[in-house]
Amino acid sequence: MVKTKYKYGDLRTWELLIEAIQDVHRGNGVLELKELKNNITEKYPNYKVSNFNSDLHMLSVNSHSRVKYYRNKTPRLTNTNDPVDYLYYRARGEFEVYDKVKRGVWEIYYSKNKLQVRLFTNSLLSDVSELIKNETISRTDIETRVLARIGQGQFRLDVMKNYPKCPITGIKMPELLRASHIKPWRECSDEERLDPYNGIMFAPHIDALFDQGFISFTDEGDMLVKDEPRVRETIQVMCVPIDIKIKIHERAREYLAWHREWFKKERDYKNK
Repeated sequence: MVKTKYKYGDLRTWELLIEAIQDVHRGNGVLELKELKNNITEKYPNYKVSNFNSDLHMLSVNSHSRVKYYRNKTPRLTNTNDPVDYLYYRARGEFEVYDKVKRGVWEIYYSKNKLQVRLFTNSLLSDVSELIKNETISRTDIETRVLARIGQGQFRLDVMKNYPKCPITGIKMPELLRASHIKPWRECSDEERLDPYNGIMFAPHIDALFDQGFISFTDEGDMLVKDEPRVRETIQVMCVPIDIKIKIHERAREYLAWHREWFKKERDYKNK
């Protein structure tokens, strides 16, 4: 088997950066950029030094410019052990090795069809804060919508009428089911946020796959899986049945079309 050659040899750009960081950096402090740069250029004389700073941002979980890099053009959380989630940007010219316990879980996500970066633990607070600040909404409506945001309350009860069990796993215990929005809450109108046809009851691991766009469904209920080896391998390890057909309500098809289109921009789906 012929080994793939990349721009700088056997390693991809992000791999040679991590290799150099591991060579010169010890502990959890700020990276010594001069030493790091010297290490890279000694090993790879043709390395484009003018890209050094942007390459570091590519690896930084909290850098907004990282979404320009092809590996970061897919919505995800930084707790998935993706190797390019390696650094944390502290300030101009200051980077450190990323520690999710210390720096929290970050998220690459779509907002108004544009990829952005945010601290994931802030996303729920941000959505709820928007509701609270809206003086045109009554307290009762706020409570209803907050419960819908976290998959609880009347929204959950209404979704369970359509899906009394997870259609993929068959799990029926309500405590082990999540009311997952098909069209994400932050992208919905007020009416869509509470529409039970914009939801499916999933087991937690299926909810995670669906929410991150690793799987979707056709209007007929056939599962679509992201065409990426690590996703298919993980689905196999999870024992998720992919040759399954789930019931799709006619009124849910518009939301599913949105879900497929939303993720299709960055994800290649294959039918099973």
